[in-house]
Amino acid sequence: MASVGPWDVHRSAANAALVRTTRTWQPAVSVATSMLLVVLTAERLLRVYDTNDATVPLAPSGVPALDGLTGGMAPGRVWIVVGTPGQGRTTLMAQWAAAIALEERQHVHLVTPSEAPAAIAARLLSLTGHLPLGQLAAHSTNSSHAESLAWAKERVAAMALSLFAEGEDTYVPEVHPFRAPTTPTALVIDDADLVGGVTPTAAKRWSDAGLFVLLSLPRHLVLTDSSSEADIDPAWGRVSDVVLEVRHRGLSNSRAAPGDAELQVHYNRRGHTRTVPVVHQAHFSRFVDPQP
Repeated sequence: MASVGPWDVHRSAANAALVRTTRTWQPAVSVATSMLLVVLTAERLLRVYDTNDATVPLAPSGVPALDGLTGGMAPGRVWIVVGTPGQGRTTLMAQWAAAIALEERQHVHLVTPSEAPAAIAARLLSLTGHLPLGQLAAHSTNSSHAESLAWAKERVAAMALSLFAEGEDTYVPEVHPFRAPTTPTALVIDDADLVGGVTPTAAKRWSDAGLFVLLSLPRHLVLTDSSSEADIDPAWGRVSDVVLEVRHRGLSNSRAAPGDAELQVHYNRRGHTRTVPVVHQAHFSRFVDPQP
């Protein structure tokens, strides 16, 4: 009999929860309620801890300091990326979706209600092949890019990714996994405020099913004011594991150089918060660690 790996367990849990939700259109509250009624002695509690496998991230974010701080993009967690328009939310969403989609036994549903498929394809080719985004978008790359472009196309073609882009009126994750060949292990939803059905309750339901949930939202919908010490909206605070803000314009550091950017972790369920410096390479549609 074939052995069952940790991803099989997550996939089975995801399938079960998604099927249950699709049939009833209600969160699986009975399971959650029964879990709350379980009473463990201290001895059994420690036994559970000793036998529980460590949660392994689906993929590195590309910023080791961020992964070390948060525990990484792991199954069953909810990350929320906030920011004002033009700061790079879509860049991060596409970049992290691509990172997960290139890992074995992963499948990503990437939802981009504000960007057309061609624009997302250009982003993926740019960050993968280190090719100029502007030229890719205009189909004006020259012969010096031919080899890199061919390699990038092979890499993008190998991504386990289903794109739901501009042109779809709504995206309902409980339904769409059954239209795609593979149930997702990660839901990456850009501009989630423009997508029907994306609520804190829904995000919690998807993460409880074992999926990694990555959402981008306008800053004012998640943070209560404009200060760096802003509180988290209670509804999102209850379900999120990480809330981070991306900034590459208007940094507080007066000595910031071109390309300097930061990921400010406003909330981290598993540790402390701080600002993680990164470099914004707009021409390659990506953020990178300042010390590669």
